[in-house]
Amino acid sequence: MAKLSAKPSAELAAKASADLNAELIPCPLRNQRLQHPNEIALVLADGTDVSYQKLDHWVTQYCQQLAESGLTKGDRLAWIGPNTPELIVAILSSMRSGIAVIPINYRLPESVQQKMLKTISPIATWVDEQAKVERRSASKLSAQLAMPIQVPKLKTDVPMDSATTHPIMVNSKQPINMLFTSGSSGNPKAVVHCLTNHLTSANASQQNIPLKPGDRWLLSLPLFHIGGMAILYRCLNAGATLVLPDNEQGTQPSTDGLSQRGISHLSLVNTQLYRLLKAQPNKPTHLKYLLLGGSAIDDSLLEKAKAAGLHCFTSYGMTEMSSQICTGAAQGNNWVGQPLACTELQLSEQAELQVKGDNLALGYYTHPTIKPLTDDNGWFNTGDLAEYADGGYRITGRRDNRFVCGGENIQAEAIERCLLKHSEITHAVVVPAPDAEWGQVPVAFTNAVSGTIRTKLIETVKDQLGALAVPRQWCELTTPTGIKPNRAALQKIARTKIC
Repeated sequence: MAKLSAKPSAELAAKASADLNAELIPCPLRNQRLQHPNEIALVLADGTDVSYQKLDHWVTQYCQQLAESGLTKGDRLAWIGPNTPELIVAILSSMRSGIAVIPINYRLPESVQQKMLKTISPIATWVDEQAKVERRSASKLSAQLAMPIQVPKLKTDVPMDSATTHPIMVNSKQPINMLFTSGSSGNPKAVVHCLTNHLTSANASQQNIPLKPGDRWLLSLPLFHIGGMAILYRCLNAGATLVLPDNEQGTQPSTDGLSQRGISHLSLVNTQLYRLLKAQPNKPTHLKYLLLGGSAIDDSLLEKAKAAGLHCFTSYGMTEMSSQICTGAAQGNNWVGQPLACTELQLSEQAELQVKGDNLALGYYTHPTIKPLTDDNGWFNTGDLAEYADGGYRITGRRDNRFVCGGENIQAEAIERCLLKHSEITHAVVVPAPDAEWGQVPVAFTNAVSGTIRTKLIETVKDQLGALAVPRQWCELTTPTGIKPNRAALQKIARTKIC
């Protein structure tokens, strides 16, 4: 057995210890095995069904494999790769093993991945074979991350022990995974979650979007993002089926693909919804609920989705709150509904959303400490600006996306919403750039458009928001691949256009 190359941090180990602030609950996966052993827990990309009995067996085996490799409670396991059955099993095993699993976006530049790994200082790192094929840097990174501990590969051919029928108690307060924030306006932060966070969010989500055994939710978002992780725990909590997209479909679902795989629940971001409706503007056969989020959803897309018969919910959430904060039946105009039952919410004097609840994560991790998220009064300051309207909340923008041009406050998202109203604009991001005369001026990044359309856009922004809000430069932005735009990177480009 390989020896550990480092000890788990004192704080992480203390939080993982069952005799320190422990709250023991029955393992939800084992519970599903005992109550619904033959219900389908997971559908693989090739269509293979995995029952809750078999998934529980895989997790039991993998916990043993992790222990045999030398990993113990309080350790950190980084995982660089796409959504796979192996990653799902590793994430679920953390409930029992106490080994925090940290999925990392394998498509990020190697330099960013290195910063993330430095932040969490993992005891072991898995680099998926697909990540090595798709990105040479991932293969190079794998060589650089040679560690004494070799992460075991999941064994699915071990005979099932039918006698394993007893409940398992797990510590719901121990750190079980970390997810990096998008870093759309700065450096990504490692957010530490416990089982209570995920299950609290999943239970509250049920009140808006019912989910039960037999329902199927497509894993259309990556597990290194809270949107994907939340789908996993919602299905686990409800005894529903998690469906991996087929290899041809990937994370961009099609109407035919959704119908063929019997998808009843679906989560999409703006870009995915646009592509889905453009390809086939009709309702998939079995689809009951469509949850939209990640960023603002274009109003024209919502209208097309409703016209196609889709039952749409818009949501506002963040990694720190284990996914949804507010959810409601889609109305448009950036209205995101009411707070989930588990969430307390208030607006500060500056109209910033402040939240608290059992779905609030344990903190930010920077080796070797966990930094709490709340202020002295127990509130987490989201950095998002909002207003109360129509019995719910409307998100008006990010506090750090507000800038001053000619002495006037300009909100980048207000300009973006104005641009997106034009039928030819599929995506738009506005960032500030320094200007000697005005202080800061807006720069717009959109899909390619003609000069005629751009002239109309300028007139629209000027009429609705005023002359100071009119972008001074226009740059082409290819279709976004991430869930949120990287505003920090776009700001660097904007400076070269103005300065």
